[in-house]
Amino acid sequence: ARKILEINEGDKVILFGTFNLDALHKGGRILEDILKRFISILHTIKDYKKYSNKIKLITFGRKHSFKIDIPEIEWIHLKEIFDNRKLNLLYRSVDVYVSPSTGCNGPATIREAIVNDLPVVAFNQGEAEESFINGVNGYLVPCFDKESFANSIFKVLFLNELIDKE
Repeated sequence: ARKILEINEGDKVILFGTFNLDALHKGGRILEDILKRFISILHTIKDYKKYSNKIKLITFGRKHSFKIDIPEIEWIHLKEIFDNRKLNLLYRSVDVYVSPSTGCNGPATIREAIVNDLPVVAFNQGEAEESFINGVNGYLVPCFDKESFANSIFKVLFLNELIDKE
């Protein structure tokens, strides 16, 4: 999947998508703060620069005024995706799907990610709490707890890699 979509094998890729990235209840507006906290966590690692230059955020959906401006994270926006094959390839080519939704009963993207064996980090609300097993195929974090959300992204992307190096 990464070859087809031209995503480097060594990159750590975070995916966020929804119909409208700018919709308040979908969480896109708080994602930048979560990712800044994630980068702060990453800075606590010895030799963090060798990790931070490989972090990418891929988004899909209507963008409107949504933007991410974090120098350590390369942001790629794919617009709306109507092709299920391309969407499934995308889910299979990234490392984690994030759903910072704060008022949505159950984003379909969570189920789509799980069906494609992709770990998910989401706030513990709506259908998210019934869609996956916390700590097994992703992490559920208390609503609006941006620090726990950032820590959970870190765990998915780097915990095993750092443990293996010790």
